[in-house]
Amino acid sequence: NEYSIVKMFSLAAATNPTKSAVTQHNVTLTYQHVSETTQLLANYLTHTGLKSDDIVGVFLEPSNDLIIAIWGILT
Repeated sequence: NEYSIVKMFSLAAATNPTKSAVTQHNVTLTYQHVSETTQLLANYLTHTGLKSDDIVGVFLEPSNDLIIAIWGILT
């Protein structure tokens, strides 16, 4: 089976919700936190009318927030 990167992350989050997914500057986010936060962002983007082929710009310093933004957009 072939899975998209989003599907693979979702499976990891479902299997290991309390494990560390992202760490930067001594701030660690669990798979569950990243999954829930990215889903909120994805829902918001969809609600504002964003479609799957639309281009989304992101201007953030490398951070946990950047990872969440990218995952939310991909989701």
